[in-house]
Amino acid sequence: MVCRCVCRVHITSDNPSTKMIGANESLVSIVIPTYNEKENVVPIIHNLHSVMQKINYRIIFVDDSSPDGTAAVIRMMANSYPVELIMRPRKMGLGSAVITGVNSTSSPFIVVMDADLQHDPNLVSIMVEKLTAGFDLVIASRKVQGGRVVGWSPERKIISDFATYLAHLFVPRAKNIKDPLSGFFAFKRDILRGVSLESRGFKLLLEILAKAHYKRVCEVPLVFRERRTGKSKLNLNEYLLFILLLISLAKYK
Repeated sequence: MVCRCVCRVHITSDNPSTKMIGANESLVSIVIPTYNEKENVVPIIHNLHSVMQKINYRIIFVDDSSPDGTAAVIRMMANSYPVELIMRPRKMGLGSAVITGVNSTSSPFIVVMDADLQHDPNLVSIMVEKLTAGFDLVIASRKVQGGRVVGWSPERKIISDFATYLAHLFVPRAKNIKDPLSGFFAFKRDILRGVSLESRGFKLLLEILAKAHYKRVCEVPLVFRERRTGKSKLNLNEYLLFILLLISLAKYK
């Protein structure tokens, strides 16, 4: 029933650099940062496997030493599914976790998504198909036709819309992207060749839009639902990091 078992555990230092251990590279690496996502690990692996069985894939979890036992569940699932675990010594931020995962793989296609089940795993195979068809970057978008947000308060929607407005204003290369702040996207790793990502906060896609070498971008509709379990990682510090990110990216044309 299961393609294969891949279990690699990496322990990273404060300045993360990962050492790969054995196994052949997959066509698609799905990078998922985690912190206190114990209840979500099993369903997201099951859901991803159900839509990816015909694709050579693996899931790379980057865990910031979650105190709830997230890593133990990932290790258990790695006995039956193509799963890897990268352990970091402490909570070091969502953006840097994604970059750690991306740097750990040489897969030609990379998908970035959250572990909280707000990102629909069924979209991953569609996004990979778009990459195969020649797109360089594929964004799961809440703001194209067919996409929407479920369960948000009017206040949160206003904040999101204003943040998108600021992204379009400060980052010229993002102005034609309807959802430049999505946390769910896929790309060809070649677009990051020679690119240095600074990982300020959780809006890594915006930095990629500003700096990466891409030509063809598409957005696919995402129905963004409320988190089922766990707590949101969004806080005042992330908002401040977002402002700093906008300022740093304004120079990229």
